[in-house]
Amino acid sequence: MKNSLGPAPLNMRVQRTRSSASPPHLPLTRCPLGRPMWQLILIPCLILTACSTSGSPIIIQKAWHESPSASPAESQLYFLVEWSAVQRIKVGMTESQCRAVLGVPVVFWEADTFVFSLDPKGVEYEIAFRTGGRGGIVQDISYKRRAV
Repeated sequence: MKNSLGPAPLNMRVQRTRSSASPPHLPLTRCPLGRPMWQLILIPCLILTACSTSGSPIIIQKAWHESPSASPAESQLYFLVEWSAVQRIKVGMTESQCRAVLGVPVVFWEADTFVFSLDPKGVEYEIAFRTGGRGGIVQDISYKRRAV
């Protein structure tokens, strides 16, 4: 293509679809110039995946979570454990696995099993493990923010 300034310079990045030794033909492309389409799709997907799989569990209070008795005699039976240890408890873990992760002699009772912890901001949480009793596994986990 000619303009008033002379012939247009050839773009060497263009993939040619026909071979022609004659210069009047313009190159044809099979895809638009610029950043490849896979980069435009892949990079945001990787960023979203990395952000969504940060590894921290969802801190939510479940409907079944009922606090244990507040009597001083019973409250001494519950352990204060490290927040990082509580975050490593997953559904499907056995009593012995929970004991090893938490570092305290936790026991799965017929009712829910409770521990207490402070998050990094100093907020106190009551954590309940729904279990199947002695020898059971963690079926669900609930986090309840304690009122101070």
